[in-house]
Amino acid sequence: MTTDRTLYLIACAAPPARRLEVPIRAAQRVGWDVCLILTPSAHRRLTEDAEDEIEALEEITGHPVRWQYKLPSQPDVLPPPDAILVAPLTNNTLAKWATAISDTLALGLITEAIGLGLKIVALLHLNDAQAAHPAVARHVDFLREAGITVLLGDGGFTPHKPKQGNVDAFPWQAGLNALYTEADQYRLGPLDPTGPIARPAAPQDVPHVARHDLSGPLGLTGAALEVGVRRMKELHLVMGSSTATFSGDRAAA
Repeated sequence: MTTDRTLYLIACAAPPARRLEVPIRAAQRVGWDVCLILTPSAHRRLTEDAEDEIEALEEITGHPVRWQYKLPSQPDVLPPPDAILVAPLTNNTLAKWATAISDTLALGLITEAIGLGLKIVALLHLNDAQAAHPAVARHVDFLREAGITVLLGDGGFTPHKPKQGNVDAFPWQAGLNALYTEADQYRLGPLDPTGPIARPAAPQDVPHVARHDLSGPLGLTGAALEVGVRRMKELHLVMGSSTATFSGDRAAA
């Protein structure tokens, strides 16, 4: 599938970070060019506690895996993002993000992205003891008020008992589905909720202006033509919203 939009997948040092191939391949299936950014702790886990995992992820994405700020003299090696998925998001990064701390590349990207108006989805991973801390709810509410889709509770991640998490049950699909726009529905069709992560429905199930009354002008009824024009405008707005001035490391310049 042709990739026409760039998704930054920003992962923290939580157990689901050992399954990053899952969301990367799922996002690629629906047209995202995925770039992976890790927190320093996540990078350490994937280098010191795994073998050749960083190299494998670079091969899948076709991009370097970033985890630290570049020097001002160094070029940007990633394309600018159209959207950001922060998953898994740890309690530590949540607290820093909500208070505008940018002491890592991952935090620099997501704090700046708020001001740039990018689509941001965050999928937390924490246990119920961590979630019970009163600051967590405040931080989640604060980020939601800033326009970020934070998936915690119904429709997202449900905190587990300490040391009882299931890494394979992490709801990657919820995060990817939250990025799925009306323009995607025009281009790919509605998501099939019974299928694999973020898989579009079969083409015959897609509501499309090709299903028209041939008796209309140019083969389209007025209503079908109006729907087609509106959807094309929506697609153009989404596809043309790339933040050409965005650079993950320029935030530190």
